[in-house]
Amino acid sequence: MNPFLFDLLRGLRARGVLLLIGLTTGLALTVLLLGLGALSSSGATSRNVSGFVVNAMGAIYGFFVPVLGIVAAYETYGRDRVTGVLESVLCRPVTRTELILSRFLALVLASAIAVLLALGLVDLVLYVETTDTIAAGAFVALFAALLVEAAAFGGLVFLFSHLFRSTGALQGTAVIAFVVFSIIWYILVIVTILATGLNNPYGALSDMVLADYFNPAQYALLVTAYVEQSFFFGLVPVASSKVGLTAGGIVVSGALWSVLPFLGAAYLARKRD
Repeated sequence: MNPFLFDLLRGLRARGVLLLIGLTTGLALTVLLLGLGALSSSGATSRNVSGFVVNAMGAIYGFFVPVLGIVAAYETYGRDRVTGVLESVLCRPVTRTELILSRFLALVLASAIAVLLALGLVDLVLYVETTDTIAAGAFVALFAALLVEAAAFGGLVFLFSHLFRSTGALQGTAVIAFVVFSIIWYILVIVTILATGLNNPYGALSDMVLADYFNPAQYALLVTAYVEQSFFFGLVPVASSKVGLTAGGIVVSGALWSVLPFLGAAYLARKRD
């Protein structure tokens, strides 16, 4: 079998990836159906429904997709790296750069397939329930944002696998990175904003946006806030330009998070090993 195809299938069939996608999609569908029921009883417009769905999916998948990236990266590269399996692969006519690039692309493609199937199922249920779908532009933006998160955290696992020599250290560091970026970071940002006061709401949101540019786990929330021009599940409508949230900033942040961790791993693979 072609090595790239093998790595792709290995990333897709990893039990952790399949379980995570299944559980996250189940949670997303539950929130979707409950939210649609509440919106229907309140006489919400199609625009309100679309905004709720995009914001809710961005928050739910945005929280769990980093774990998907971590698990897929561990299955396709990290475990082989720290256990020494890669050394036997390198006995074949393949360079370290070709090997790590092939496995990173397999990770990204596996994540893209999983995320696309998950979002497609949510969109299908939305159509069945309301005869409406997520706007094409919002769907593509959300898909791309989640793929950035998967690539960023996957790249971090690739990088950590060249810094640690045991599976326990690699797994522990990956979990710490997830907790820091997905939970602790957000709590610290909110606490800091509350401590400085909310006399200037736009200033508080601007600070939050600025902090989130440096956090891959919050990238989907940035994108959905920009697409829907609102924050906090669509409850706070705000023009993104007033809080420093711009298309250029989103594109640059996404591009950097997509490639920088991987480039660091690729450099170490060539120069240190």
